[in-house]
Amino acid sequence: MATTNGSTAIRDKILASLARYRALRIGKFPCAFWRLSSRPGLTAFAKNNNKAYAFCTPELDEEGKRRLEIEQGLRKALIENNKTGPVELTLVYQSKHYLHDNSIQGYEVLIRWQHPELGIISPSEFIPLAEQTGLIVDLSRWVITQASLQALQWEKDGIKFKNLAIKISAIELINFELAQNIISQIDATGAQREWIEIEMTESAVMKMPDVSIKFIEDLVNAGVLVIIDSFGTGHSSISYLKTLPASYLKIDQSFIQNIITSPEDQAVVQAMISMIHALDKKVIAAGVETPEQLQFLQESDCDIAQGYCFSKPSLAEQVTLYISQIFN
Repeated sequence: MATTNGSTAIRDKILASLARYRALRIGKFPCAFWRLSSRPGLTAFAKNNNKAYAFCTPELDEEGKRRLEIEQGLRKALIENNKTGPVELTLVYQSKHYLHDNSIQGYEVLIRWQHPELGIISPSEFIPLAEQTGLIVDLSRWVITQASLQALQWEKDGIKFKNLAIKISAIELINFELAQNIISQIDATGAQREWIEIEMTESAVMKMPDVSIKFIEDLVNAGVLVIIDSFGTGHSSISYLKTLPASYLKIDQSFIQNIITSPEDQAVVQAMISMIHALDKKVIAAGVETPEQLQFLQESDCDIAQGYCFSKPSLAEQVTLYISQIFN
C-alpha cells in the first residue's frame, strides 16, 4: 500500500483499515501490495485519482503470486547453480558474422531458464524482475563467470570461438566498481580479457552518461571491448557518441525488420551505417532473419550481423560441434 506525501500516521491507519474492510466485503483480498506498487498501471491510477490505497483483483493476485514464484525460483536457481554448475539456468550462444565473407566474428551470450514447475520462463519476464529485486547483480556475475569458463574451455580444446558478448543491465551501473568487478571475474576464471565483450544498451548509456563513459573507458583500458546495443532507440547525440570508446554500435532489430519493404527504414539504416563508420566504429545489425535482409546489409557496407538468418541461439555443445566441423 502506498501513501500520499504528508500523510499522518493516523490517516495511514484509517486508510489501511478501510482498505482491508472494503476488500473483505467485496471479496478482493489483499495480496502483495509491495510488489503491485511497482506496476505502472496501479501507480498511474493512484496518482490520477489521488488515492492512498489500491485493491487487488484476483487477476492481479495471480500475477503477484507468479512474480513471487519467479523471484523465489530465480534466487534458488542461482544458489543451486553456483553450488553444482548449471541446473535450471543455462547459457546459449548466437553467432555474429562478418558480412564480407560470412565468417564468425563471435557469439552473443544469452540466458535460458527451465523452471522445474513453471517450465520455460522467458528472459523478457525474469530479467526485468531480476532488475527490480536486485537479483540482476548475482545473475550477471553468474553469466560472466560461466561464459568466461566456457571461453577458457574452448581455448583449451582448440575451438576458434572468437569473442563472447555479454549484456549488462543499466541498473548495474550504480555500482561504481562494476568495471573492476567484471575484470576481476574474468581474470579469476583464467580466461583472457580480450575474449569477452560487454554489451550495454544505448538507453542505459544515456541514463547515466558520465558514469557510462568512465565504465566503458575502464573496460577498454583493461582490454575488454564494449558494444553499444539497441542503437537508434536511446536518443543519444552524435557529439556524445564521439566520446564513447566503444568499438561497436549494434543497430536495433526494429530497424532491420522492414528494410526490404520500407524505403524509409532502408534510408534510416543506411544513414546509421554511414554515421557509425564516420565515428570510426564498426556496425552490427541485430535480428537479421532473411537472405534479402542480409543482402541489403552487405550492399550497404554493414560490418557484422546476427540473427536467425545465420543461426538460432545454441548450447555450448552444439557450438563446439559446429565450429569443429567448419575448421576440420
